[in-house]
This record gives sequence, C-alpha cells and structure tokens, in this order.
Amino acid sequence: MKSLECKELVAALGGRLTISEYLKFDKAFLEPEGMVIYGQPGAYLNMEEIKDTESDSNDLVQIFIGENGKKRA
Repeated sequence: MKSLECKELVAALGGRLTISEYLKFDKAFLEPEGMVIYGQPGAYLNMEEIKDTESDSNDLVQIFIGENGKKRA
C-alpha cells in the first residue's frame, strides 16, 4: 500500500501491511494472530496507540523497517 491515514485501524486475524510512503493512525486494534507492519525505505510511520484485542503481550505485533525488512522497530 502506498499511503494510509485513518483515526482507527482495525485488523482481524493478523496479516501483513506494507507501507511504501506514509502510515498514520491514532489507535490500532489488532488481533493476536501475528500482525506484521513493514515500512519500506523512506516510509514515514506515525503510529500512536496500538492495542492487542486479546493479550497484553507486545510481541504479537511486529514492525519492520529498513531496506531489507529485517530491522525491527
């Protein structure tokens, strides 16, 4: 996806979100099934509050940035 701007981002059953330019949200509600967000080189990620809908663990949402997608945020 090139750009996405929204107040609330809701993702069910995990999934992948690849951003090439711009991502902005105020709140995200994510299922604990392994949501992955990739920021491609030069992408601007403005993420406020992320809530996991069924767990208190922060390890379930993965955010990767960088040229090869291996650098974790």
